[in-house]
Amino acid sequence: MLSALYRLTQYILGADNTDQDGDVKEASKGESGQCHGLGGTSQSGDGAEYVSFSGKVTSVFSHYAMINDTIYCAFEVIFGGRHPHIGDQVKGQARRPHDDAGWRATQLTVLDEPCWDEPTPTSDSSAPPDGQRVDDDTWRHLSSTDSGAHAADDDDGEPRELIGQVTSADPLGGAIEGGVAYAASVCAGFGAGPPVVGDWVRATATRGGATCVAPLRRRAYQGKVTFVQGSSARVDDEVAAEATTTCEVGGRLRVGDEVGGLAVESSQGRLTWRAISMNRISSSNHDRPGIVVTTTPLKKSFLGELLRNKEGVTVTSPLEFGTVELGRTVYLTAWIQNEGSTEQMLLRCRVTTTLTQLTIDSPKIISTDPKQVEVLAQEDGIALLPGGICYVNIICHATDVGTATQTLLFEFDGFKIGRRVGVTVRDPSESLLAPQPRADRGRRERARDAQQRFDEKHGGWVVPGQRPLPAKARPFLARLGRWPVPGDLRQGALRGEDPATQRSCLRAPLALRNFGDRFHALLHVEEIVSEMEMRENDLRDATMTRHHDNDTLALAVPGLAEGRPSLMLGDKALVTEGAAGAAAPAYEGYVHAVRQEEVLLAFHPSFQREYAGGAVDVAFVCSRAQTQRHHEAVARAPLVGAAVLFPQRLTVSMPLYVPPPPPPPVRCRRAAPRVRRAEAGLSPGMDDGRTKVMGSPPGIMADGRTKVMGSPPGIMADGRTKVMGPGTADGQAEVTWSPPGPVAPAVPDATTAPHSFEFFNAALNSRQRSAVVRMLGAQSRPTPYVLFGPPGTGKTITIVEAMLQVLSRLPSTRILVCTPSNSAADLIVQRLHESGRVTTADMVRYMAFQRSDETVPDDVRDYCVRCDDDALTCAVRRRLVVSTCGSCGTLAALGLPPDHFTHVFVDEAGQATEPETLIPIAMAAPAGGQVVLSGDPMQLGPVLRSPFAKTYGLETSLLERLCQRPLYCRDESRFANHGSYDPLLVTKL
Repeated sequence: MLSALYRLTQYILGADNTDQDGDVKEASKGESGQCHGLGGTSQSGDGAEYVSFSGKVTSVFSHYAMINDTIYCAFEVIFGGRHPHIGDQVKGQARRPHDDAGWRATQLTVLDEPCWDEPTPTSDSSAPPDGQRVDDDTWRHLSSTDSGAHAADDDDGEPRELIGQVTSADPLGGAIEGGVAYAASVCAGFGAGPPVVGDWVRATATRGGATCVAPLRRRAYQGKVTFVQGSSARVDDEVAAEATTTCEVGGRLRVGDEVGGLAVESSQGRLTWRAISMNRISSSNHDRPGIVVTTTPLKKSFLGELLRNKEGVTVTSPLEFGTVELGRTVYLTAWIQNEGSTEQMLLRCRVTTTLTQLTIDSPKIISTDPKQVEVLAQEDGIALLPGGICYVNIICHATDVGTATQTLLFEFDGFKIGRRVGVTVRDPSESLLAPQPRADRGRRERARDAQQRFDEKHGGWVVPGQRPLPAKARPFLARLGRWPVPGDLRQGALRGEDPATQRSCLRAPLALRNFGDRFHALLHVEEIVSEMEMRENDLRDATMTRHHDNDTLALAVPGLAEGRPSLMLGDKALVTEGAAGAAAPAYEGYVHAVRQEEVLLAFHPSFQREYAGGAVDVAFVCSRAQTQRHHEAVARAPLVGAAVLFPQRLTVSMPLYVPPPPPPPVRCRRAAPRVRRAEAGLSPGMDDGRTKVMGSPPGIMADGRTKVMGSPPGIMADGRTKVMGPGTADGQAEVTWSPPGPVAPAVPDATTAPHSFEFFNAALNSRQRSAVVRMLGAQSRPTPYVLFGPPGTGKTITIVEAMLQVLSRLPSTRILVCTPSNSAADLIVQRLHESGRVTTADMVRYMAFQRSDETVPDDVRDYCVRCDDDALTCAVRRRLVVSTCGSCGTLAALGLPPDHFTHVFVDEAGQATEPETLIPIAMAAPAGGQVVLSGDPMQLGPVLRSPFAKTYGLETSLLERLCQRPLYCRDESRFANHGSYDPLLVTKL
């Protein structure tokens, strides 16, 4: 009865599944609790019933599905993360808390994959809950998906390595994403306790569950406690911790305590690390142990007191910007008047939050006497005399859509006055989302957008086509900006004018202040020329044939095999009927497949149904996705910073890794002849542990620096100051860092590394080994490290060795490797695979969905994940992600934290434009990550079509531009033993 009522409700509500409420009640059940496809039930200690079932998917909604119209199944419990379809055969386990409740699936497997052997149906009356043994069908399905389990041998059920997130945990065990169970006894590396929900782990699993579980990444941390509430704490707003159980030192944690310990990667809300051990280094309050009674007022009364005018000083209220369009900059003035009888000192004005759209100008005094202004404007603030007036300009850079209210503090000598500043940022494109009648709403909006795009190019109206959507929905959180081509640049290009006449920034020297304007203009100029060249491939009086799949139309394109035009999935063709007039519509057809001499196009269903083979005119339009990603990267240049894009001086950071010192020589009495210092290559009288190369000029040490007798203490001959402990002298300081414990040596060069450092590739020469050690130490970060040299000098094998060393010796790191082309990215994957040091649980080859499987080498396919795979979110958690520069732009839309990638390697960087190279760099540099650029700046640069874009610098790669800066240039007097380059920044092979 209830099942029929459910179907009737479905019929009344309509067939549009996307409008169904995701929070529906669970499926109906019979009086006896036995439904079609359910086995015998078993009851647990908490009174809930469990049952094994098999059946068919009868309904699919936006977030859940119905099995046999009786069992509710949320998508997150489906093994492999797949979304089922109506008619799929499934099996799994279900639970209901009591007799009056409906059945809800706890595990589900879609039975549409080939099995290793025949399944054995179960009618077991004791179906276990989550966290028990994984059955054979579940394991077969898990091994055939990309949800984290990657098979090393698919024939005999051998153990498999996988990465995933802990989805359930208790003191005895738990389960990893995908339904792989584990026991607490197989977990290692999580400190005194077991893993918790949210931890990212690497596991070795069999059909019976995981046999070994370890953290995916670990790192040491040290910082101050920024939040304590109950048993929860945060360190530097980055590491989550248990305030009571994690601390190994007695006493409660307090805000301000300095702590340190080990942390594992874990998704704990917005935090990405979880502390597994903690030691208190210093306490913020030693004299007040135990309970502290505070007299701080409640938030409401505190805010009221803060906003009140005090001591006769009044501040403008309210302060409201109102509604501001996205991207605009507006100003607001706050007036401050001293209405009291005593002088007041205004110390400063500031916004209380760090992430803000507001900036504050310096306060200015209202006075007609210039001398009085000089007297009142003192170094520590402004003296506001009785009756005096000053003002502050508040600037809003509208960058975040929505309504925001922030507190502005006016700090006086002895008191503070606050004001709440409000602003509502509106995106002009929001008007396109205004409510409209339900019928054909999506079609009209698509047609309006397509008409606007077509009006810019052809002046007509367009019937939109069918996009080649990926097989599954992309888990992206952000969309690319449109970045339309400005009309004045387009008109000037059609007239053949120099774009510098419209954009003066093209003739100004490149700097961070004009970086965005310059490269946005150059990208627009290049795009205009590309469109103009594409017009040369337009077809007239062409005919299309219906493809055998009856969903697309085949169009023969002359010159397609030679790349004229160069088309790929996602490009489109605008088709107009040859005999139609100027007012006739154009039909938009998206490229769904590219063959040797033809492309398959998908148009609006009405056009495909009515087209009878008549003559049409065709205009091709390339996808703008790559250009949009370049614009997005350029827009992030201020976040990347001048230290990466325009480095002027080197600030040496603490090394990420310090190799152990070489073992002391074995002293034998009369067992071996004594070796003189000169024969051992040591300089007489040098006791600092560094070696001197035989044959070098007097006083020249092996690291290229000169030790001058009689120079001031701590001053080296290369002009840099050696400072003990953190800090720099003039930006050129070399920091010698001494961690707790025995004093560790500085990062060695090639002369000392072989004695205490093991390389995976024994064929590397001394200069390549020195480069590997320097990249591992990463003392130049965030300033890029450059590895360059002519073809055949071993640049690729050098950075491959550096990646393996980082993976092996720095467990808290995650590497992003990018190249301009797919072939170069595939080569790096092959080299890493041949090393035998990485598995599918360590590395992923990320590709765009447009790339054909036929072009992927066989030894690379096991590592491949596409942007439309369900496993993408899990795949980017691997410690080594390889992609092209353009494709990795989609990863930025996943909402990854700024420090998700700690290292970025860009190979063949000399063949990429600067905006293209900036795409991966912007994913690590803002958080202080290490950037390595490898390539040959003397080779041909990126291929461009616009001569103006070449003239104004788009052809110059970031690698070439950095090599021209003084910091990266040769200096034979300071670095004679390092190829005349600073070894902390450059290695020439």
